[in-house]
Amino acid sequence: MKKLFSILVLGALLFAYKPQTASADCTALYGGGESCPPSFSFDVQKSVQRPGKSGDYVIGGFSFNDPKYSPSQTVSFEITVKNTGSQTIPTITVVDTLPQSFLSFVSGKGSFDANTKKEGNQRITSFIKIMSHCHTKILEINVYYKT
Repeated sequence: MKKLFSILVLGALLFAYKPQTASADCTALYGGGESCPPSFSFDVQKSVQRPGKSGDYVIGGFSFNDPKYSPSQTVSFEITVKNTGSQTIPTITVVDTLPQSFLSFVSGKGSFDANTKKEGNQRITSFIKIMSHCHTKILEINVYYKT
């Protein structure tokens, strides 16, 4: 009888036990459940202004027929960030890397990290705070074309 009772108790415990599971991005909580970070969705596009064409920006570069930049001209870039998700994004960090060999940072939204020059590139970091659903933010960066 004692053996039968032990088997019944053990069987009841096995069926009552519910393992705690969590998805890859979630953390299991003590006492059950899980905590999952919000999932955000956004698009980023970088475009460059056509030489001599104020306000005319191109994504993906120029054609053979487009005018070219000459050394010592200022080149303007736009980085467009759009919240394509359904949630407000509290902060987005945008990092742009410029090749030091032929571009030099002049001005723009964000901070220029002079220490990255040692690596052969220049890094500009911008922070976008509180982007609501479908909101778009454009960051402008101006650089000096060396050669």
